[in-house]
Amino acid sequence: FNRGLTASGLDTKFEELLHDIGLKRSLPKDLKERARRLTGEMRTVLARASVEALEPDLIILDEFQRFRLLLDLENGGEAAELAHELFKWGEARTLLLSATPYKPFTTADEDDNGEGHYEDFLTTLRFLCSGDEAWLAEVKVGLAVFRARLLAGEPVDDVVQLLRVLLLQYMCRT
Repeated sequence: FNRGLTASGLDTKFEELLHDIGLKRSLPKDLKERARRLTGEMRTVLARASVEALEPDLIILDEFQRFRLLLDLENGGEAAELAHELFKWGEARTLLLSATPYKPFTTADEDDNGEGHYEDFLTTLRFLCSGDEAWLAEVKVGLAVFRARLLAGEPVDDVVQLLRVLLLQYMCRT
């Protein structure tokens, strides 16, 4: 951690911040913002140092649906950033486990509370496929065709088989 702080220059930034804070009992807005940014940068260095010390081969998230924000770098905040430092370590593999099935639809109440099962599912798929947007687009098209055929009362066996083949590339049910 200390090597990381020195290499990134954060140790110097920390000393400068301490000097600027001095003996102040409360911090002005600009110093609070500097302290917040520096804390975030130091957490990232700490996460890297921790992962390096762990040297994981396998990362297992059991009941991962409880931690779905960790999978989403764009919306998961600092926790997601720290988790992704772990996920992308060397040759480590990540295994997500859950016995909770995804719901095929979102109710109006769930939607009002910010719960979108389809979007959660896509976020999980994006994580699993490491951002392979071509694969993800193929799955989205398959799901849209599946939905349209169900609503029209048309056969879906071929679409189900296509989705099965696509999804089994990154997940299984056993």
